[in-house]
Amino acid sequence: MKDLNSNDVKERTSKKVFSWTDEGVRAGVTMAVLMWIAMWMLLMFAAGSDARSGFELASSKDLLTPTVAATGVLIAVLAYLRDRGKIERDRADAKSKMMYEQCKQGMADGYEMLKDQNNDRIIWVRAARVLQRATTLAESISSPEYKLAYELARESMRNQLFEALTLRGEGGGRDPLPPAFFFGHPEWRTTRKTLDAIALDTSAQVRVRAVDENSTVPDMPTKNLSVHSVKVVFSYLEYPEDYKDPLDSVDWMDVSKWPDSSGPQQGARKYLLHKTQKVAIGDKLVERTRKPSS
Repeated sequence: MKDLNSNDVKERTSKKVFSWTDEGVRAGVTMAVLMWIAMWMLLMFAAGSDARSGFELASSKDLLTPTVAATGVLIAVLAYLRDRGKIERDRADAKSKMMYEQCKQGMADGYEMLKDQNNDRIIWVRAARVLQRATTLAESISSPEYKLAYELARESMRNQLFEALTLRGEGGGRDPLPPAFFFGHPEWRTTRKTLDAIALDTSAQVRVRAVDENSTVPDMPTKNLSVHSVKVVFSYLEYPEDYKDPLDSVDWMDVSKWPDSSGPQQGARKYLLHKTQKVAIGDKLVERTRKPSS
C-alpha cells in the first residue's frame, strides 16, 4: 500500500506541474495574439491615415522585430503542445504496460496456486486475493492496445482455470466440482453423504488441552473454503456483461472459397454445409427452415 500511496502523490504532483504549465501556455498564446493584434491595428491605422506611412511602417525594423518575436512565441508554444501531447501519451502507455504486466503476473500466480485442484483454505484465500487485485489493477489500463492484451491474457487464464476447477466427465465433457470439495472433505471425490453430514464432518472441533509454560496450543485448521475466495475465483470464470465474442462477426456458412475435393478443409466443409441444411434432434433428422445461428 505504501508504494501505491507514493505513486498517487507523484501523480498528483505531476498534475499540479502540468496545471502550472497550462497557465504558462495560455499566457504565451495570449501574449502572442495580443502582439499580433496590436501590430495589425497599428499597421491599419497608419495605412488609413497615410498609405506611404503605412508602407514604410510595414517594412520598418520597428514592426519587424515584434512580428518575429510574436511568430517565435507561437511556434514555440505549438512545438511545446506537440511534444507535451507525445510525452503524455508515452507516460500513459508506460503506465498501461506496467499495469498489464502486473495483472498478467497476478493471474498467473493465482492459477499456479489452484491448478493442482487442491481445496486448501489458505491457498484459496491467497489465490483469490491476487486475482481480485489483478482485476482492480486492470481498471488503470488506459491504452487500447494493452487493454486488448489484458483481455486476451484474461481469456487464456479463464480457460486454464476452467480446466483446473472442473472434472473430466465420463462422456469426455467437464463436470463441476462437488460441494464436498468446498467443504474440504478428504474424500470429496467419492463420498455420497448428505451436505448436512459433510458439514458436520468438516466443522471445527472443540478440544480441551492442558497447557503449561513449556507448551503451545496448536491451531485447529479450518477445512471449509473461505466463502469470499470461492466467490472471487468462480466469478473470474464468468464473462463480463459487455463481452463481445470475436466469433460473432464470422460468416461460417460461406465456404465458397474452400475446395470440396482437396485440401485439409474437405471434412470441415462438408460438416458446415450439413449444418446449414439439417439439424439432428435426438434420433430424428429434420430439414432447417431458417438460417442457423452461430
